[in-house]
Order: sequence, then C-alpha cells, then structure tokens
Amino acid sequence: MRWWPTLSCTPPANIAALYQEVARAIAEGRQPHPSFETGLRHHRLLAAIERSAAMEAPAELATRPA
Repeated sequence: MRWWPTLSCTPPANIAALYQEVARAIAEGRQPHPSFETGLRHHRLLAAIERSAAMEAPAELATRPA
C-alpha cells in the first residue's frame, strides 16, 4: 500500500516525471524529451500569445533570442 498521496495530474507529478525522463535519458545515453529546445520553443510561443493579447493583434513568433 502506498503512503503518499496520488499526484497524477499535479505540478509536482509533472516535475517528477520530467526528472524520471532525464534520469532514463542519461542512463540510455540520449537526449531527454522534452529537450531544452522544446521548452524554448514553447516559451517563445507563450510570449507571442501574451504579446498578441496585449496588442489585440497577431504577433510574430520569435525564432531567435531578443
């Protein structure tokens, strides 16, 4: 029987899953997924969405650091 609470859909569960993936990737000699590049693309997309909402108009998606 488990003594810890169910964390299947919570931020701590997401972080735990990411750490598990990083550990597996290191053990298997491969890049983890999501990679840093994936995270960067997502953050750029979120920034464009925020700019678009603030301007109430389409915003360009940055492809390089500002």
